[in-house]
Amino acid sequence: MFLYSHSPSIQSRKGMVLSAADEVTRQHCMRIIEAASSGISSPLHGIASAEALTRNLLDMKSLSAINAVFVVLGIAMSDPRLKAVGLDLPSLKAAGFDAAAFKAAGLDVSTMKIAGFTAAQVKTAGCDCASAMGAGYDLPSLKAAGFSAAALKSAGCSFSALVLAGFSAAELTEAGFSSEVKVSYADIFCIFAMKS
Repeated sequence: MFLYSHSPSIQSRKGMVLSAADEVTRQHCMRIIEAASSGISSPLHGIASAEALTRNLLDMKSLSAINAVFVVLGIAMSDPRLKAVGLDLPSLKAAGFDAAAFKAAGLDVSTMKIAGFTAAQVKTAGCDCASAMGAGYDLPSLKAAGFSAAALKSAGCSFSALVLAGFSAAELTEAGFSSEVKVSYADIFCIFAMKS
């Protein structure tokens, strides 16, 4: 749902969302919001009708400011209609915003995954293992990103899932799976002994 400039809540949301911005960014955002709010059918139409507005949003070099503009306008960052104006999540990533900028703007790991960031990039940005798992990154990607067996265990991964992901016996023992490791290697030894 889009909000229009006639809506009483847009005025209160402008002040609330932009109160933390510096004065230059706040003024820039206000001009964009006013121009976008004058769109014929919706704020998104207002952005789309003026390519300069899209450039202005990107020129701010602040994903937090872009997100603030969208919040005020009632546009979700994940709105698929933003693709038409080059402001969808992958386009923002391509414009130079990294995973750390997405995190600083308050966007979650699922949003970062939609934008196209790898598990390694979200880890580097400081995102935790449980959030990365919740966003849908697979275990091999999380392992390759540098998440430890202990972190994955804490996030709810089972012993067998971690074995399949390629963690070593030493890594699994360090993660607290010592009894499982002993049983597994005993089973493997018995299987090989039976085949001999």
